[in-house]
Amino acid sequence: MKQYITGLKINHAAAVEVSEDFELPDYRAEVRRAAGVQCTVTRDNVFLEGNTVEVSGCVLYTVVYLGGEGELTSAPFYSTWSAKIPLPEEGGIGTEDLHLTADSENVVCRVTGPRKLTLSARVRIRCTALGETDCTAAGTDGGDTICRMEETPVLHMKTCRHTGSVSGEAAGGGVIVCRGSVQITETRRTPEGIAVAGEAVVRMLTLGENGAYTPIRSRVPISDTIPCPRTGLPEDAPGREEVSVSGKCAALTITEGDNGMISWEMEYDLDGTLLACGTASRAADGYSTVCEDTPVFRQTEAVTNGSPLRGQITLTGEKPLRRDDAGDLQFLYGWGRGMFEKGEMLAGGRMLLTGTAHCTVLLTGNGDIVTEEAALPIRYEYDLNQSGNMPGSPMPDGETIVPDCRCSFTVWDVGGHMEGSILHLHAEAGCDGILLYRQECKWLHSLTCHADRPLPKSRPAVILYTPDPGETAWDVQKRYRTTNVTEADGRYVIRK
Repeated sequence: MKQYITGLKINHAAAVEVSEDFELPDYRAEVRRAAGVQCTVTRDNVFLEGNTVEVSGCVLYTVVYLGGEGELTSAPFYSTWSAKIPLPEEGGIGTEDLHLTADSENVVCRVTGPRKLTLSARVRIRCTALGETDCTAAGTDGGDTICRMEETPVLHMKTCRHTGSVSGEAAGGGVIVCRGSVQITETRRTPEGIAVAGEAVVRMLTLGENGAYTPIRSRVPISDTIPCPRTGLPEDAPGREEVSVSGKCAALTITEGDNGMISWEMEYDLDGTLLACGTASRAADGYSTVCEDTPVFRQTEAVTNGSPLRGQITLTGEKPLRRDDAGDLQFLYGWGRGMFEKGEMLAGGRMLLTGTAHCTVLLTGNGDIVTEEAALPIRYEYDLNQSGNMPGSPMPDGETIVPDCRCSFTVWDVGGHMEGSILHLHAEAGCDGILLYRQECKWLHSLTCHADRPLPKSRPAVILYTPDPGETAWDVQKRYRTTNVTEADGRYVIRK
């Protein structure tokens, strides 16, 4: 069996500041006041260049604003972003080994003129890659050395991407603003790859001929497959395989027909992660049977198992509005973005994921549009027992297993209503990602045998040895430099 452990070869987090000036085209209404900004980050390209990997994509903005005559409208813009991530010096990492996430925060829109805007955002990138560390003990290939081999749980990770499209329609017209999302409900490993089922959802705010605003929601099922062969995974890791999939709307096109129908087409990205759990081995200790020796041990953090994370969350909250006209306002439209903060292991095999849903809400009343911002805390308990993804047994002599979440929250929908001066909010959100189990691992790196210092020769003898508390058969073998040890009635019989 191959001797190695798996661990984090790349564990990189970076933030890229994106800022750009834009000018509205003549066919767009002038800006009287910005009402809010929808923002989505896409990851479009991943290139390996020397000892770095370059990741690039777009920040897609939709600026919702009041025009010169007070009408509500929107305009799309985009900026590009890129980041360079260092690779380990030993190499061996490919693009399919990289688990990448990119999210936006600190999204700001500044109106600098009737047709001029400055849009900025921070793109937060996280890159993870696993790799092997060779645990073959040097100097132990001779016939006079004995090693204690132990099985080692290992984890291999492979990522894959698929771009698809879906279309739908809804009754209505006069679309002011729209937002698309992909909600994954089921994933399954197949010989061809990862089978994905879910929904493409488009939420629109429309203005009818009667001057009334109407929110519209259109849903279309998605059934697709992400190609993900086992190519690149070692043959000695055929154990349990788990998959994680995240979906994102990459582009949304709206067409309004003369028949009172709204047609839409969405291009979406599906990012899949395959976690293959297996078993390797490592030399935990060793000794020479003929001469004195010097063992050298190494210790590092290993990734011993992994689990996918996926769930749906309903969030609720309220915000008192300190406005004189609060009682005259009505909920109109809302959107949000999620920020993952941390994961914490609870008793009984449960995982607590926490974060924040940052919501933007448009309210209408007295012929005006009002914008309110609200933050809803996210607390989601994920039952690892129910999903069958509890980690396996820790490695012998290993320290406590530390869970490491690589997760994202996505806010799909924001709704609400007013009660007096209180804004009541509810949001639908999803979480997706992977959970890695890490623990310290110690192994025998090398064994130097000193041939010039042979062990003293002794006459054949039988020794009856009573072990100290906690002393194992291996400890006795190493003490007497022999493998001829048997246990009997709580004691050890050593034949030399």
